[in-house]
Amino acid sequence: MYEFAAMDKESEGQENINTFSSLDIKNLSFRFAGRSQLLKNITLNVPKNKCIAIVGESGSGKSTLGQILQKFYPFEKGQITVNGTHALETLKTTDWRNLIGVVPQEVTIFNGNVVDNILMGQEDTPEHIERFCQTYGFETFIQSLSQGFATILGEEGINLSGGQKQMIALMRVLYKQPQLLLLDEFTSALDRNTEQFVLDLLNVLKSKLTIIFISHRLHALAKIADTIYVIENGEIGAFGTHSSLMQTTNFYSSFWKTLQLQKHSKNTSRFSPKKMFSFAKITPMNFLKFLFSRSFIKQIGLALIAIIVFSFLALKWLKSYTHHAAFVEVPNLVGLSLNDAKTMLDNFDLRTQVQDSSNYNPKYPSGAVIEQEPLAGEKVKENRKIYLILNPSDYRKVIIPDVIHSTLRQTRPNLEALGFRIGKLIYVDDLGRDEVLELRFRGQKINAGDLIKKTSAIDLVLGNGNRKLN
Repeated sequence: MYEFAAMDKESEGQENINTFSSLDIKNLSFRFAGRSQLLKNITLNVPKNKCIAIVGESGSGKSTLGQILQKFYPFEKGQITVNGTHALETLKTTDWRNLIGVVPQEVTIFNGNVVDNILMGQEDTPEHIERFCQTYGFETFIQSLSQGFATILGEEGINLSGGQKQMIALMRVLYKQPQLLLLDEFTSALDRNTEQFVLDLLNVLKSKLTIIFISHRLHALAKIADTIYVIENGEIGAFGTHSSLMQTTNFYSSFWKTLQLQKHSKNTSRFSPKKMFSFAKITPMNFLKFLFSRSFIKQIGLALIAIIVFSFLALKWLKSYTHHAAFVEVPNLVGLSLNDAKTMLDNFDLRTQVQDSSNYNPKYPSGAVIEQEPLAGEKVKENRKIYLILNPSDYRKVIIPDVIHSTLRQTRPNLEALGFRIGKLIYVDDLGRDEVLELRFRGQKINAGDLIKKTSAIDLVLGNGNRKLN
């Protein structure tokens, strides 16, 4: 609780920015409040239309550096300069985040189809969406889905594999047309063929945008990265191209040398049972003597003791690793954006699970958290999932039912049950008293099957029981 409360509020900034040409980080240091130094004197350069890779062991601060670049965390010391003259903290946050596209480690998929998850509330024509997929080569991936663009992805992408989620996230980001692309462990769930497609695509895209690739899957970086920065013990331990890094001893070169040794060992090893083993002739009498021998009983006893000791130590380790009896208090997330809610939960060692977002609440902005489970103030274990319900962009549209020739008494509850309001009652000459003859919305006739926003007022044209005059 103290650590998050002690952090400074992110700087909104006042300077406008609409183009990207370079990013420079000099002597940057960062720590979470109450914890030891995470990043120390980080210096790196990101020129336009290049791919910069940031690698290191888990927990080295790679992803935290990515969040600092998105202005989620204020840094302790140093400078981050954009386009050679603008300090990052002085830029308008909305302008800066409009320039960058981010594919995070954990991709959020909303309940809806493929198009819904690409457009994210925007409107576009089917022709333009298809042209976008053809331009970037996503047609094969779309065709692999059961219903193509109309495939329902389910809450949190329950109908997708991890690799499919990452492909949807990449399509969503590229549709935004960013100038700076930030990929955080992006290829971690991709199969080999899909990963090769993505790497080929990114190599082509380097001529149009700049890429920062945060990854621990080092084998892919030699094919795409122009410069590789290695973070060791919170500092830049080495940097350069793949070839130059292989000339020195560092985390990156050690990985490749170990990989090469494993391949060499696999190719040269040969298993020959005849050379390795020679079995004596076993008879029933010899086997019985062995079972009741002192050496066998001794080995059984030692094995049992080893199993007991191992089980005891494993239980102790599990109890320590899972933080048994360690609880945290759930913070109040209502009203926060999804990114802010995730950042807050990360600092409490809690996870996020987004649920159905179909109920619109006009009190909160679009995309804000409107409900959470468990509730704020409840005590939960670390690493617990907190279920969030987000506010959609507006009331959802509902299909108009077929109520023509129904009575007013039948029609009113039918429309109100769908979330509509009954507007004006307009009576015209017709023998069917209170019979619905026509539906209108904002003065225009509407028909069964039309999509109208929930809570809208629907006007009813009704018969008054009088014969029509010719």
